[in-house]
Amino acid sequence: MYFLRFLTIVLTCLFLLDPVPTAQAHETRPAVADITIDAQNVTMRIMMPLEPVLVGMNLAAIENTNDSPLSAQHDALRSLPGDDLEKRVRAAWPRLSNNFRLVSDGAVLPVLLQSVSVPDGISTDLARDGTLTVIADLPSDSASVSFSWSTMMGPLILRQTGEDGYTGFLTGGISSPPLQAAGTSLSGGLVSYLVAGYRHIIPLGADHIAFVLGLFFYSTRMRPLLLQVTAFTLAHSVTLGLATFDIVTLPRGLVEPIIAASIIWIAVENIWKAGAAPTPAQARNRLAIVAGFGLLHGMGFAAMLAEIGLPEGARLASLAAFNVGVEIGQLAVIAIAFATVGYWFRNKPWYTAAIARPASVLIGLGGVYWLVMALA
Repeated sequence: MYFLRFLTIVLTCLFLLDPVPTAQAHETRPAVADITIDAQNVTMRIMMPLEPVLVGMNLAAIENTNDSPLSAQHDALRSLPGDDLEKRVRAAWPRLSNNFRLVSDGAVLPVLLQSVSVPDGISTDLARDGTLTVIADLPSDSASVSFSWSTMMGPLILRQTGEDGYTGFLTGGISSPPLQAAGTSLSGGLVSYLVAGYRHIIPLGADHIAFVLGLFFYSTRMRPLLLQVTAFTLAHSVTLGLATFDIVTLPRGLVEPIIAASIIWIAVENIWKAGAAPTPAQARNRLAIVAGFGLLHGMGFAAMLAEIGLPEGARLASLAAFNVGVEIGQLAVIAIAFATVGYWFRNKPWYTAAIARPASVLIGLGGVYWLVMALA
């Protein structure tokens, strides 16, 4: 009842504040590329906003184009009709092509622009994805092809067409594994999903890191921590699966504020009850709250996974790999916190007052910031 009353209040406030925002044109997100390989050539169809690429923004370093000093130039291009932007892309292709790297048996293949398409009639307040189709000729004796692009282009979801095709999440300028016309092994794709899940925690999931640290600073004893982490893991694994397969879904504009609110709640409870051993009833309430918030965090993980997509024929395996990556990331956060703080100081009489409570205050302030940003 304790958790249900809190959740009811939060949901009511969020609906009254109308938190479901319209998709913003300025938020960055991964590009999506479909790659087809046959005996003669490689064809890639890439869907992404083209304005940031044209002005030379470093998409790996920003989450919003407004954060870039090139934002004014970006917005000027965003206001252009689709035909005008297409002409600019074609004119700039000799420069833009340097960001694309296709390698076959150690040889770099020239990448040619086959077509470019930019839609019209989309409000400048909404995202506008253009579509690039690029092609490269394959040597007659080519065995495989690897693809990468410049770090400045940001993350990329690369999908190989075909029943056994590769699907991966490429970040930091890393290259895909060697791809063949018949596709690659399942294991290569699963590793990429595991890495994507891990990266969703470290370094991309600052809010999830804060929540896990909130669990860590609740008690100096390991048993409460392990119980909380287990409850959180089981709960978010359930909703990650349900949301991924569209069985249960919530609007992202609703999930993100509640995730931020969960961080505030955990931090405040840490501050309020720090240093006092919880009663059995309090421990049960805490586990119920953590599990409830875990259900909502699972929705957040699912939103990230939805951007990557799941390959046909390996959806369950890829989902499991992503979830394992998330768990490894969470355990890494706890391990780092234990190695740097817990092991050395958790049994000191001043640990709660000097470390756990101030850390929880910082975590709570972070939650307030994310809540304000989610509702803005």
